[in-house]
Amino acid sequence: MGEYIARMDADDIAKYNRLEVQVDYLQKHPEIDLVGSSVLLFDDKGIWGRRNVREIPGKKDFLKTSQFVHPSIVIRKKVLDELGGYRVDKATLRAEDYDLFMRFYAKDYKGANILEPLLLYREDAATFKRRLYRYRFDEMKVRYSGFKQLGLLPSGFPYVVKPLIVGLIPQRALKLLRHERFV
Repeated sequence: MGEYIARMDADDIAKYNRLEVQVDYLQKHPEIDLVGSSVLLFDDKGIWGRRNVREIPGKKDFLKTSQFVHPSIVIRKKVLDELGGYRVDKATLRAEDYDLFMRFYAKDYKGANILEPLLLYREDAATFKRRLYRYRFDEMKVRYSGFKQLGLLPSGFPYVVKPLIVGLIPQRALKLLRHERFV
């Protein structure tokens, strides 16, 4: 049924060579089981920023945030099957990708990111409105479970509560803090 699973959202735009670049990377790097990329951020007015990613993320990097832009990933199908796919649970409703990536690393799979943006990722006012505070409690549960599996507790506990603290910051300020903007 295929060797790879490519992820993308319906409102995003893949660069014309995205899959070719990512599949080529996985074929040349058999030790890597998942590859993502940097992305350009856009809304109805055009490209407004860029989200950069770490080229070779480690387990501790997950303390701060997910290390992959979810719609940019290509994963080996056998690995996704071995992990049991995405976990369906109330807590993972808005954090299913973060949960998957931490379970992936807990099983000692390796991921990488291509630093070149291969996807235009829609991030607009509607995106920020979907980030309701109530989902931050669920993200806390996902973080706690993931950090525990990754062996990052108890020292990682302050990062478990990070979603609650960040949720108090106005979305407009977060947008400015989180992304590199084009000048």
